[in-house]
Amino acid sequence: MTTAFNHALLKLTSAIPVGLSRNNVITFPIVLLPRDRFLLAKTASREHYQVRQTAKVAPSAELIRDVLWQLGMRSERVRMDGEGMLALFRRMMHPAPWVTVQPDDCDGQLSDERSKELTPLYLLNGSEDSLIRQFEDFHRERQLQLQFLHDPVPEILAQVERISPMVLEAFISELRLARALGPETFEKLCDLIFNLADEFRASPGVPDLFIWDSDQHPLEWFFAEVKGPGDSLRGSQAAWLRDAWRSIEGHFALIMVA
Repeated sequence: MTTAFNHALLKLTSAIPVGLSRNNVITFPIVLLPRDRFLLAKTASREHYQVRQTAKVAPSAELIRDVLWQLGMRSERVRMDGEGMLALFRRMMHPAPWVTVQPDDCDGQLSDERSKELTPLYLLNGSEDSLIRQFEDFHRERQLQLQFLHDPVPEILAQVERISPMVLEAFISELRLARALGPETFEKLCDLIFNLADEFRASPGVPDLFIWDSDQHPLEWFFAEVKGPGDSLRGSQAAWLRDAWRSIEGHFALIMVA
C-alpha cells in the first residue's frame, strides 16, 4: 500500500491496518465508519428522496458516497443500469467530450488525422492545461448553440455563462484519474469490471464502489465493498477479489458501519 492510499483512507477513520498479500493470504484495510455519521447521511437521504407520504432511503453504498463527497473524495458505485462506475470507465474509454463520433468512424477506414482525433480519453497526450482549455471551449460553444436554438436574441447570446464549476471539476478529476491509472492498469480494470457479454453490466462480484482522490499527489484510487453490522463478503465478491488482487495491486478496502 502506498502512503497516499493510507492518507486517503485516513479521511474515513484513524485506525487503518495496511493491506498486504503474502503467501497467498489476502488482507486489506477495514474501514470502520462511525454509525452516527452513517445515520446522518441516512436521514439526509430520506429527506431528499421523500415522495408524497413515503420516505425513500438510498442504498448503503450511495449513502457512503455522500460521506466520501463531504470528505473531498470522489466515488462511483456499481449500478444495474450501467451508470455509475461503468459509465465512468466508458467515458474514459471514449474520445474526449469535444469529439463527435460519426457512423463512418466505425467502418475501419480512418485517416491518420481522424484516428488521432478519436483517441480515447485515457490515452490522450497533451498538457492538462491545454485539454482543460479545449473542454471549456467545447462547453462554451455548445451553450451558444443551445441558447441559439431556444432564443436567438443577440443580447441573450452575448450572456453565455461560463462552464459550471461542477462540470469542469468532474472532467478534470476524470482526466487526472485516467492519467494516474495509466493505459496498462486502466485496461486491466476494464477487464475486471465489465461483463464480457455486455458492457452495460458489471462482472459478478465487482465491489460496491470505486473511489479516488484527485487532490492527492500522486492521485490514489481503490475499490471498496460496503457492509453493515454482521455482514460479510459473499462468495462472488470474495472470488472477484481473489482473481483481481494482482491487477488492482491491493487497492481495496472494506467499509463497515461500526
